[in-house]
Amino acid sequence: MGSQASQQKIYGRNRQQYLIPNDSRTRGIGRFYQERTKTETYGQSFFPKTIRDWNQLPAKTTSADSIEGFRAALKAGSGRKKKLPCLALLEEEEEEEEEEEEEEEQEEEEEEQEEEQEQEEEEEEEEEEEEEEEEEEEEEEEEEEEEEENLLQFNFRTQETNTCYLLRVSSKDQKTMSMKDSHKLFLQSFMSRGLLDAKEVRQLYRTCCLKFNEKYAEKEEDQKAHLLEFVRTINRNIQPFHMEIKKGVSEEEGKSFYCLVCTSDTSITKLASDYTQPEMEFFKRLIESIIDSDNGEIGSTSAINSVDKLEKVNKKLSKQDAQTLLERLEAQKWIKISRGRVSLATRALLELEQYILEVYSNITDKCNVCKRLCVKGQSCDSCNTKLHFHCATRFFQNKENPRCPNKECGVNWAHEIPNKSTDVEMPSTQQESRKRKTRT
Repeated sequence: MGSQASQQKIYGRNRQQYLIPNDSRTRGIGRFYQERTKTETYGQSFFPKTIRDWNQLPAKTTSADSIEGFRAALKAGSGRKKKLPCLALLEEEEEEEEEEEEEEEQEEEEEEQEEEQEQEEEEEEEEEEEEEEEEEEEEEEEEEEEEEENLLQFNFRTQETNTCYLLRVSSKDQKTMSMKDSHKLFLQSFMSRGLLDAKEVRQLYRTCCLKFNEKYAEKEEDQKAHLLEFVRTINRNIQPFHMEIKKGVSEEEGKSFYCLVCTSDTSITKLASDYTQPEMEFFKRLIESIIDSDNGEIGSTSAINSVDKLEKVNKKLSKQDAQTLLERLEAQKWIKISRGRVSLATRALLELEQYILEVYSNITDKCNVCKRLCVKGQSCDSCNTKLHFHCATRFFQNKENPRCPNKECGVNWAHEIPNKSTDVEMPSTQQESRKRKTRT
């Protein structure tokens, strides 16, 4: 590192003017000529002062081949009695650097401590929140377990769709509804079978009572009263689920049927889980065609050909698909197929009554006697007042001159009154003579 290296660090200055290599006037290797100064100001300026300090350094120090070596040599000579100004300056710089490093380390430690403290506080808060959540969950679980212990469950699997359902009623409701094992068995049978006639309902009621050793009345009048209260208890129980055991009468035969129906306004939408979208559209088209017909039924060929009129379906049905679907709908008691004619079965009239009355309000009527949906029946030729066949039989019984039950009309009833002891289905000649209702 000697004088040449020192000279290379000076830029923009006349080196030869200040840094004159050693000669006979200087002693030692690596020394520079020390000019005598006349004023103290000039003597304390950079070059004169630096040259004096440089010349006082040992040759071992000035001949170092690197800055690190030069620094080490300076430190090694720091034990001399008289310290050089450059060495003192270097030590001051090192002390300042050490102080700065210590301050930085201290600040880092303080920051780390603050971060650790904040992290600990956050962890404590999280632990407290977790503990609170766990306590809340435990309380909820305990409440659910308590409620679970007091729940009445109905498991059933329908034969039609092989779908499993679960009805659950809390013990609070059980006290007011007085649900027993006989009620549960009765309800499960309805859920699996769907539609039962009056005789089957009475037999089922008797079986449920005898199975669980419950009181069963022998007299017919008492049986009817007990059965009515029995069904009411079940209906109160399942009402929160929008379900009800409902009574209906076959439009063709006049027989009473009982069906477990959905009482919500969108009852037809529950079929979406059992049928595809094209099948649902076909069923809706089939309902519309039957409702819009003169006698509440259409030919099976016409029903199959209606697949060609389906719109807004993602996949068209073939006529073979339509034939298979008709058989499926009949098996599930939604429609009735007799002598090549397709009509709505009692189940459809019970479960889809609200849907049909709302969607096809301009082409549907209610029976003037029972105030229920009437698809098949007799209509007044004057005012189009409609009656079920079985309602007409009861209403006109023992009346020699039957008249329209509409008080504003009252004209003679032009149709033959069905005999209660015979099949009440409308004769073909009467079907042809029926007057088609004016569509609005």
